[in-house]
Amino acid sequence: MSLNRRNLLQSVGLGSLGSFWPLSKLAAARPTANVYQQLGVRPVINCMGAWTVIGASRQWPELHAPMAEASSQFVFLEELQEKIGERLSKLIGSEAAMVTTGAAGAITLGTCACLTGADEEKIRRLPGLAGMKSEVLIQKRHRNNFDHSVRNTGVKLIEVEGKDQLLNAISDRTAMLYHLGGSGASREMVVPLEECIAIGKKAGFPVLVDAANLLPSWKNVQELTPLGVDLICISGGKHMRGPQCSGILAGRKDLIRAALLNASPHEDALGRPMKVGREEMIGVWLAAEKY
Repeated sequence: MSLNRRNLLQSVGLGSLGSFWPLSKLAAARPTANVYQQLGVRPVINCMGAWTVIGASRQWPELHAPMAEASSQFVFLEELQEKIGERLSKLIGSEAAMVTTGAAGAITLGTCACLTGADEEKIRRLPGLAGMKSEVLIQKRHRNNFDHSVRNTGVKLIEVEGKDQLLNAISDRTAMLYHLGGSGASREMVVPLEECIAIGKKAGFPVLVDAANLLPSWKNVQELTPLGVDLICISGGKHMRGPQCSGILAGRKDLIRAALLNASPHEDALGRPMKVGREEMIGVWLAAEKY
């Protein structure tokens, strides 16, 4: 049998898509060139680890089919977030969870939640903070490139060194404390996470932990909620080997609810550009189950 474009597409169950020129051209070209070669892009050998700049990690092969299936039907994204959040929270041991655009997206939405709660007027106002809490505490040794995800919300980062400075920096403007997970508590001038949580509980502000570098192992993430951490930010596309553009925000039920209100598909929210597709939701859920 002569193998033309239509036969090739029909043989793999894609005959109905043959009229789409880019897909049909891609299928016809595959015997001689992969998708990167067609673009003139040279794949590299990864000797770096799970770095976003080269694609982070490789998805588990068994995720491809469920993600493709997810893309073939329509669902209400809020309902899907709710159902997957229930599964993820059980794995993490938190009250609630949601899928985000990487750990960075989780940090931004977690900060939004601490600023607005479920107040829709405040949600629409961000990044304008007039009349709202407007400061986030951070230890100087925890400053990193990703704390820009906090500043995206319009807040001012208040750097502190040591417990005394931390206590003195607390005010009625304090919205939360950002803590970089995996940073050694034995370092000079670093207040341990347990102390930060105790201070936050007493003063009435939540503590968000950037847990992207706590993996492996999963146990490190599961230990955070019993400590009293309010929000946990995890990358889905690195050690977990889920979709690169996925992450997880887990924590208190009220704060996750507020984060969802600050996120897509809500059109008037700061998090609208950080859109998570149904494919990524399914992919990161299954990756977390496997991990």
